[in-house]
Amino acid sequence: MATTLTPSTFDAVCKAITDVCPDTVGKICADSHLENDLGIDSLDVLDINFGIEKELAIKLPKNPSLVVNKLCEAADAKLAEKAPRAA
Repeated sequence: MATTLTPSTFDAVCKAITDVCPDTVGKICADSHLENDLGIDSLDVLDINFGIEKELAIKLPKNPSLVVNKLCEAADAKLAEKAPRAA
């Protein structure tokens, strides 16, 4: 079953990736693996996670996923947690 990604979250994740690793522009897709597909090292992964957290004003889990769609899912889950609940 395919996961539907929130476009704004996907855009924020892509922005964080390209801010840290400009050579990935145009190469990122939902199932891209940060290390295997995009050649991003572990220190850059930390910077990318920081960028996502800053852009979306959330805190991601300590052990980040290395797959773009999983980063988006984690970010969406955190955004849902902080969204006001209907009474």
